[in-house]
Amino acid sequence: MKKDIKLTEVILKAFLTCFLPVMAILFECDPDGAIIETADAAGGASRVTVCYFYPVYLGNVNFFPFLTALLSVLLLLIGAMYLLSGAEKGVIAESALAFAAFFISLIPLATEVITTPGIAISALLLLQSVVSFSLYRQIRKTSR
Repeated sequence: MKKDIKLTEVILKAFLTCFLPVMAILFECDPDGAIIETADAAGGASRVTVCYFYPVYLGNVNFFPFLTALLSVLLLLIGAMYLLSGAEKGVIAESALAFAAFFISLIPLATEVITTPGIAISALLLLQSVVSFSLYRQIRKTSR
């Protein structure tokens, strides 16, 4: 009975390693997800809201939303590979990558260009890092 509970817990956590990045990616596809500042003709700056996957970020100072979006896709791929293969090393990589993605997603907060979808993405990435680290600890504990 106790072994069934642990197996169910592992399956739930493995499912969450794919579900949470999918939710983050859906928020990142929101056209009002991130803010970029552009120069206008009068020499001033204007703010425009765009999707996290908007490629113009690469030429902008605030490229962190684009980097967060790429890391979210990478998290989804690593989570899917773990879910399909069960490789324990994927959980270690996913845990470290989730922490990195979470901290990168907070950088727009320091520049005062954070949005509501941005806060949701940061929360999902934090939850992803906690779940993947918990899964890693549980796998490590059972493999001993």
